Amino acid sequence: MAELQARLDVPIVLGALGPAMRRLGAERADGLLLSWLTPATASAARHEAVADAAAAGRAAPRVVLYARAITEPGALEALQQESARYAGYPNYAANFARIGHGALDATIRGVDHATLAYGIAGYVGAVDELVLRAITVDDSAHAVRRFIDTVVG
Repeated sequence: MAELQARLDVPIVLGALGPAMRRLGAERADGLLLSWLTPATASAARHEAVADAAAAGRAAPRVVLYARAITEPGALEALQQESARYAGYPNYAANFARIGHGALDATIRGVDHATLAYGIAGYVGAVDELVLRAITVDDSAHAVRRFIDTVVG
């Protein structure tokens, strides 16, 4: 990673699923990209990363969370399918068992601006940045636009 950092003038963010990768990222990268975490597990992962970075004599890494979200009841089936698909991957299944929640538990299901805002608010302070993945009924540009309009309010 040091060679990559020396060659590039950009922050290096490491995708990290489990504790070993989070520790490596905290010790060597500029940030961590986490996924499939509830606000509580995201907060715990962030605190661990800050402690790991401090133990390595480094500044706290930027912690980013990639979260799946829906804004329409009709998109729930697509969200459930994606959650089930990830829960079926052995490394993800092991991580869900380790952290004590399932994939669907780590999603934001807001069917209007208020419930979506409430779901997003749970991550305030838990991570430095939240990236929302729009799960829509049909992945059309129109459905994504409705998602954005709901998020913006």
